[in-house]
Amino acid sequence: MPTTPPPDIDLEVWRSSLAAILELAPETLFLTHFGVASDVPGHLEQFWGRLQDWSQRVRSSLRDERSDVARAREFAESVGSEFPEDFACSRMAHYMRGPDLEASWYGLARYWPKSAEDAEGNHV
Repeated sequence: MPTTPPPDIDLEVWRSSLAAILELAPETLFLTHFGVASDVPGHLEQFWGRLQDWSQRVRSSLRDERSDVARAREFAESVGSEFPEDFACSRMAHYMRGPDLEASWYGLARYWPKSAEDAEGNHV
């Protein structure tokens, strides 16, 4: 489950970090608040895929004329509805209730405009 709250989500840094973890070839990942992952390559592949999916959803939503509050709420509801019931009933239930997922929308929404600017703040 990605967590992408503001202020400084950077997808390129995420990609580099995940590649560095894979290079270490760990047998197990101990995920803060989320338990243990023993299929490290599979877990990281799923994580990166979900992160890319979420980032594209947020990017698309930025073209929408609605408020950030409405777009974040819709994102949280949509993403939260995609997880199986048993997942929602686990210790992740608090995460699935919205505020954390909405915060993830805000982090990615902040990323996209910044990713189109150079170091001086000029659009590239």
